[in-house]
Amino acid sequence: MLIIKTVCAAAASMIVMFLLTKLMGNKQISQLNMFDYINGITIGSIAAEMALSESWEMIWMSVIAMAIYGVTGFFISLATMNSMSARKFFSGEPLVLIENGTIYRENVKKARLDLDDLLVAARCAGFFSVEDIATAVMESNGRVSFRQTESSRPVNLKDLGQQPQEKPAPLNLIMDGVMMEKNMQEAGFKILMDDFGSGYSSLNMLKDICSDVLKIDREFLRETENAVRSRDILEEIIRLSNRMNMTVITEGVETREQVDMLTDMGCRVFQGYYFSKPIPIHEFEDKYNVVQVN
Repeated sequence: MLIIKTVCAAAASMIVMFLLTKLMGNKQISQLNMFDYINGITIGSIAAEMALSESWEMIWMSVIAMAIYGVTGFFISLATMNSMSARKFFSGEPLVLIENGTIYRENVKKARLDLDDLLVAARCAGFFSVEDIATAVMESNGRVSFRQTESSRPVNLKDLGQQPQEKPAPLNLIMDGVMMEKNMQEAGFKILMDDFGSGYSSLNMLKDICSDVLKIDREFLRETENAVRSRDILEEIIRLSNRMNMTVITEGVETREQVDMLTDMGCRVFQGYYFSKPIPIHEFEDKYNVVQVN
């Protein structure tokens, strides 16, 4: 019975901690102000005691106590977002430590720093001379922010009169082994489904994958006892692909009659021996006048 109670208490404490974390926000430890930090430590201590409580009464009391701390922290966060005076009281104010090469020693003392700590922070930020620092500010989360002087900053493209185009944010193309089709299309990739109508390349895959190009398997053009049926299916596939704004490529085209038939069905791109058999790259370049640009 004691083991079951301990397991339930530990699970309940984890659930309450998770819910309170979602309520209070996703700040990193370095972004917490002093009140948030103390509040988080207190909630964690109560959760640890709750997991070892021997009575249901103590468990409920711990849940209530954590809820009070969490809700209080939530409302204080709202207050600091909407009131400057509340933000100054709970989070504190930024302190200017260096300005135009001058170190404000009184503010350094208020920030509970010594000069060595300040100089180490400057070197970590890439400043090895105080003269290169226009402003150094101790933020309310305890970090020191630095701004470089105009005379020491590197020349950028704007200084040279250039107007570079802004690059889009990087996109995840593959996550956990899964291809992100929409992200790939936004990045400029074309998604092609090969050998449609055979193997895994089926209507079900067409439903799940946002394909840009559909290559129809050559088996639909092969002469068999069911040739008429194959052509009817082929025509419906081409019609469906055009309705879905996909480029259709039909494989295995070997005669002029097949080109005309597929054109009447709505296909505009073909692949097969009617145009050319596989040839070396230099013959391909000579045949189609490919110009190489260095």
